Amino acid sequence: MSIAKLLTLFLIVKGSIADEADWSYENPDDWKTNYPDCGGENQSPIDLVENDTIQFGALDLDWKNYEKLPKSVKAVNIGRSVQLDMEWNEDEIPSITSSLFDGEYVFAHYNFHWGANDDSGSEHTFDGHSFPFEGHMIHYKKDYGSYDEAIEKKDGLVAIAALGRFPDEDEDSKKVVLQSITPHIDDIKEVGGSAVIDPFPLTDFHVVYSGTDFVSYNGSMTFPKCSEVVTWIVAVDKFAMPKDQVEKLRSIKLAQGDDHNNRPVQPLNGRDVFQLNVKWYDNSSRPYVTSKILNDDYIFYHLHFRWGANDKEGSDHTLNGKRSDISKIKKVNDSKEIKVFPLSLFDVIKKENSWATYNGSFTEPDCAEVVTWILSLDIYSTTSKQLIALRSVELSHHEDHNNRPTQLLNKRSVIIYK
Repeated sequence: MSIAKLLTLFLIVKGSIADEADWSYENPDDWKTNYPDCGGENQSPIDLVENDTIQFGALDLDWKNYEKLPKSVKAVNIGRSVQLDMEWNEDEIPSITSSLFDGEYVFAHYNFHWGANDDSGSEHTFDGHSFPFEGHMIHYKKDYGSYDEAIEKKDGLVAIAALGRFPDEDEDSKKVVLQSITPHIDDIKEVGGSAVIDPFPLTDFHVVYSGTDFVSYNGSMTFPKCSEVVTWIVAVDKFAMPKDQVEKLRSIKLAQGDDHNNRPVQPLNGRDVFQLNVKWYDNSSRPYVTSKILNDDYIFYHLHFRWGANDKEGSDHTLNGKRSDISKIKKVNDSKEIKVFPLSLFDVIKKENSWATYNGSFTEPDCAEVVTWILSLDIYSTTSKQLIALRSVELSHHEDHNNRPTQLLNKRSVIIYK
């Protein structure tokens, strides 16, 4: 291969990683000199002001294949961000549809944005408040065939954004994704560096199936060329991210010596910002389970809790003869609406547990024998404070527990799956 061909190949690869070298996050107001769209009327990010949003109603966001494990995941320092490039089998590529936009949008990549210190990092702000981190799931319209083609079209992209905050004391943080990346920080510290990381499904991102409210508006890409081709869908809830992992992101070198990659907020210029709620419309969108031990699909109906009078008991079932222990609803028949959350927050969902199953009954009258029980053999932790709160709830007949004693097996089979 000739020197000329080698040089051409190098420039193509380098250009795809570092992008043009004539702009910096240190002087974003100058971007419009070489990229006129950066001075347009519909630029992103923006400050999202709660009182200025328009109630849109329920968002029927349909996540397809987000639970599928990709064939490969690569983290790349593209000079302006760390980007995750993921590959799936052709029939398993994640995509989204919604009445909010026309057509199907295919997942393209994920990128990270952070600041120079703890006081900033997110690109979008809420009521003027910035957060340490923001992640973008970028999707392109399937009709256009590719990301490169889509960014030239007015309705080319849908970006789903989630902002990260530092966790409160004793709060479990959603850190799966960064945990996968941080062991490879040294490999991606330099511009152009890359690392192959263990595959994980997109459901590991906090925003997927989260049940959070969203806000949405029409905007642009947040870096040159700042093309105004993006429908933004931004999660209202902020997910907890450990401070030490954000600090590791800050150690990554960016092009032009930048120490941050979050663009300042841009004028709204009269655009509408819609507040969106997520709910299940019908049985077709409700969670359900299916299995080779079941004869059909079983749709989620409700969740209930069991507890004992003390720390020695509380579960209905026992494992090897041992039980597990596990302000507004203290009175019988009291009720209260609580903040929406996805069923995936329950530890048992999509975990590689061992299971026991048998045919049984309800554990309260009329004790109808119509239940296939599937029990996780892994015991999950809870806190004494939470158990004390449950025990303060009043039950009928002044009872102090609601766990039924174990019943006779009577020659039934119990099947273990590992």
